[in-house]
Amino acid sequence: IFHVGEFLLRTASLLFRSSENGSSSVDLTAVERRDVTVAALSEAASKVGAVFVEAVESAVAEVQRRDAFLASGAGTQDMTRQDIEVVGRMLGDSSLEAVQSGEAVDAVHVIVWLVISRAGLLDALVANSLMGGSSAARAVFMALLIAARDGPA
Repeated sequence: IFHVGEFLLRTASLLFRSSENGSSSVDLTAVERRDVTVAALSEAASKVGAVFVEAVESAVAEVQRRDAFLASGAGTQDMTRQDIEVVGRMLGDSSLEAVQSGEAVDAVHVIVWLVISRAGLLDALVANSLMGGSSAARAVFMALLIAARDGPA
């Protein structure tokens, strides 16, 4: 559990420092904000451990897959169902219980997915709530990361 805290706090610190250095994410596109977030998550993960590197890489691959699907014009699907399926693939266990788990390492996968796949805090928090389970604990850390990236705006 300490590694989870270290990973999330390192990420928040990197995001906060990037916004202090003049790269305010308020002026960035959704894709640019995602790139800033992925860079911070990746750097923090590389310092904390392989399980976090895997979580970030899995989430990035899933976002790329989703974006390609949407760009193909194939339509959209129920986003909550998609979130649950994606996190299930990331965890290697597609059961609803695993996705909604309060286990710290499992929750990191949900947090990383929603922070990367959503454009802003409100969208991420709504998606988190709709996924159910230990959503309050996940919401605290999602808010920390997104606020560190986006600032008080």
